Amino acid sequence: IISGKYSEDLRFFLKASLAGQKNQCIALNEAVIHSGQVAQMIDYELYIDNNFVYRQKADGIIISTPTGSTAYSLSGNASIMHPKVKAITLLPMFPHSLSSNPLLVNDDSKIKIQIIDCKKKTMLSLDSHNTLPINVNDVILIDKNPGLLTLIHPTHHDFFSSCRDKL
Repeated sequence: IISGKYSEDLRFFLKASLAGQKNQCIALNEAVIHSGQVAQMIDYELYIDNNFVYRQKADGIIISTPTGSTAYSLSGNASIMHPKVKAITLLPMFPHSLSSNPLLVNDDSKIKIQIIDCKKKTMLSLDSHNTLPINVNDVILIDKNPGLLTLIHPTHHDFFSSCRDKL
């Protein structure tokens, strides 16, 4: 690597905020809306690019980048995405529904989640580090952050080999 023999891998971040507030947080892996308690449903509406997608009752929702596809969303049985795939995964957590699958959207999509009903300790968590409290009627806005992370790999690095070794 020091001699200049490496490959670069660009990764995007998610940016999340509550509508009407200036405070924004970023996440490399995922943004998670959760109740903070076991088996406490959140009722929310999902919009993509201002188009209504569905109303869902679930323990929460995981919104992940391709980098995060091998993190928390993987434990929820979402697909692993190659880092070069330009998409975001939306994965309902234990939905109260007979059919609810992960949804892939373009990485330039504007995601809006409006909280219809929730318990007092509902949170927005970004990479399990930054958390923001969420209340009924709050609107969470999530989209791609303009900044990129550059990872440097040895020239023989292979994503699939790394997955086999780590997972």
